[in-house]
Amino acid sequence: MKVVQATLGGTPTPGDTVMLYYTGSRGGRSTASHIVRPGDTLTDIGHGIVGSAGRGNYLGEFVLKLKNDTIMIICSNLVHDVTFYSEILGVGTETLTVEEL
Repeated sequence: MKVVQATLGGTPTPGDTVMLYYTGSRGGRSTASHIVRPGDTLTDIGHGIVGSAGRGNYLGEFVLKLKNDTIMIICSNLVHDVTFYSEILGVGTETLTVEEL
C-alpha cells in the first residue's frame, strides 16, 4: 500500500486555484482542485480538493481523507508507479506540499 500526504499551508487568496495532480505509469494525468473563495480557510481548500476528487473523474482510484490541513491519499496495492504533485495558480500565497510516507 502506498500512502501520500499533501499538506496545505500559507494564506488563502480568493481567486487562486490549488491543484493536486497525479500521473500514472501509462502517462495519464488527473487533477483535483479548488478555487479559493473569500473567507476560505486551508481546511476549506482541503475539503474542496477531496470533494473534487470524489466526483468520479479525478482521483477516484484512491481514498482521500482530510484531517485538519492535511490530505491523506491511500493507494491500493494494485496501484504502482503513481506520482503526485501540486500546483498553485494565481497569486500563489498557498502551498500544497506532497510527500510519500
